[in-house]
Amino acid sequence: MKGEAMRLFLVYSTGNFIEATAETCYVGLPIDLLVYGVDALRSDEIVCIDDANPYFSMIRDSWGQRLREAFASIDNPSWGPNGAQYPLGVRSERYDVLCKITNPDERIV
Repeated sequence: MKGEAMRLFLVYSTGNFIEATAETCYVGLPIDLLVYGVDALRSDEIVCIDDANPYFSMIRDSWGQRLREAFASIDNPSWGPNGAQYPLGVRSERYDVLCKITNPDERIV
């Protein structure tokens, strides 16, 4: 609105919206967490998790490390069926391979 500071909103298809503020910044921190136990109607387990939270830091660090380990454990692709357990370069029974265009006069369709 004229004369007001700029504001940022996320408007959902149902018409509901949230406004981005220091406490509600769309994605990322802070995260408010409230945990209810089974069959409990109240809880004292509530926390606002920010980037200084030690548990969050542990999750962030171990997630990144374990994701790198997972990628490192995946074998490189083998393009031919030369005895590889999981060959990449096999023909599809459903689809043809795309044709490589080598000059300007060729067309895909």
